[in-house]
Amino acid sequence: MIKPSLFIILPRVPYPLEKGDKLRAYHIIKGLKKEFHIHLFALQHEPIDQSTRDEIAEICDTYDFVKTSWLRIFFNTFLNIFNGKPFQVGYFFHSGLKRKIHRAVKEENPTLIFCQLLRTAEYVKNINVPKLLDFQDAFSKGMKRRAETSSPFIRWFYGIEGRRLARYEQKVSGWFNNTFIISEQDREAMPELKNESCVLRNGVDMNYYSPQNNKQKYDLLFVGNMSYAPNVNAVVYFAKNVMPLLLEKYPKLQFVIAGANPHAKVKMLASDNIIITGWADDLREYYSCSKIFVAPMQIGTGLQNKLLEAMAMAVPCITSSLANNALGADAPKEILIADKPEEYLAAIVRLLENEQERNQIAAAGRLLIQQNYSWENQISVLKNIIYRYL
Repeated sequence: MIKPSLFIILPRVPYPLEKGDKLRAYHIIKGLKKEFHIHLFALQHEPIDQSTRDEIAEICDTYDFVKTSWLRIFFNTFLNIFNGKPFQVGYFFHSGLKRKIHRAVKEENPTLIFCQLLRTAEYVKNINVPKLLDFQDAFSKGMKRRAETSSPFIRWFYGIEGRRLARYEQKVSGWFNNTFIISEQDREAMPELKNESCVLRNGVDMNYYSPQNNKQKYDLLFVGNMSYAPNVNAVVYFAKNVMPLLLEKYPKLQFVIAGANPHAKVKMLASDNIIITGWADDLREYYSCSKIFVAPMQIGTGLQNKLLEAMAMAVPCITSSLANNALGADAPKEILIADKPEEYLAAIVRLLENEQERNQIAAAGRLLIQQNYSWENQISVLKNIIYRYL
C-alpha cells in the first residue's frame, strides 16, 4: 500500500531536543511516519553530526536541509525593517530552501503540507496544495508579555515585533486550510484568525518519563533551554525573590537549574545553594533526584513541556497561574499554584514538610498527564484533521 505523501517544513532541524519547538516537531514527525511518507525540509543553523542525521533518518523517509548563515540572517532581518513583516520571519527565511520546496512540490506532488510555526509560512504562500500550519504558541501575546518586563529600548522593540506578529498571524492563517495552537489560552489570545484553529497540545513519552526510585538529593528543580527569555526570566525572578526567603528557613537548601545554553544572567546565579548544570545528557536524572519541581513562569505563552515531563515522572510541581492556565491541572490536587514570592515560599515549605502530600500530588499529577497528554492522543487528533484533506 502506497502511503500518502506529506511534506513537513520546519524552521530548524528537529534534533537534538533542547528546544520546545524541536521536541514537538520530532514527536509529530515520528508519530505520523507510520501512516505517511514524510519528506522533511528544514533550515540548518549549525553543523550537524552523523548521529543527528541517523536520528532524523529514523523518523522520516527523506529530508532536505539548507544551511543558513549569520550574514544572510542579518540581511533578511534588515529587509524586514521596511516590509512590515515580523523580524523572526526574516530570521528564518532562506530563498534556497523556498526554491527547493517549490521544486519538490512539482516533482513529487505531495498530498498535504504541514508547516511548523508562522516562521515557515512564506515558504508555501502560493502553493496550491492542502496546507496546515502549527502556530504552536500565540507569539504576538508572548512578545507583549516580554515587553512588560523589559528595559525601555527592548520594550520598544518587543512592542513593534508584537504588533507585527499580531497582523501576520491573522494574515497567514488565511493561507492555510487549518491551523493548530497549543492551548485554549493561546487560542483565546488569537481571536482574529481567518480559519478554524484546533488545539493540539504537547505530549510526553510516558514510558521514557516514568518514575524512578532514586535518592532525592536536590530540594528544588527547574529545567529548560536556559537561553530562552521566559526561562531566564523565571529563574532570575525565583533566585532574587524566593530563594532569600527560603534560605532563612533552610540554609542548606539546593535549587538546581538544568538545561542547555545558560544565559549570562543565569550563570551569575550560581552559588552554594543554586547549581547551574548546563547541557544534561539525560534530564531524567535531575527529575528523579528532586523533591519538588518549580516553574515560576512570569512571561511567555504555550504549554510548558517541563511541567509535563516532571509530572509524568511523579515529581510534585509548583507553578504560576500563567503556566497552569495552559496546562489545566487541578490545584491543589494535582499541582500547587503561586504567583507571589510569599506564595512560593508557603507552597514549597508545605511540600518539603509533608512527604505524604508530596506523594499524593505527584501521583495525581502523573495520572493527569497519562490521561490527557500522551503523544499518542495528540497524534490521533492531528491525523483526524489531516485525513479531512486527503
